[in-house]
Amino acid sequence: MTDAYVMLNCELGAEAEILEQLKEIEQVVDVFETIGTHDMLV
Repeated sequence: MTDAYVMLNCELGAEAEILEQLKEIEQVVDVFETIGTHDMLV
């Protein structure tokens, strides 16, 4: 099995909608909101 980490930049206010869309992808194991250059670590 291959592991991958993806850093996302989101439009302001779009984080909740993106989180819901990511939950629908069965290969996505975890999603973390971050502070700094990127908004999410998937």
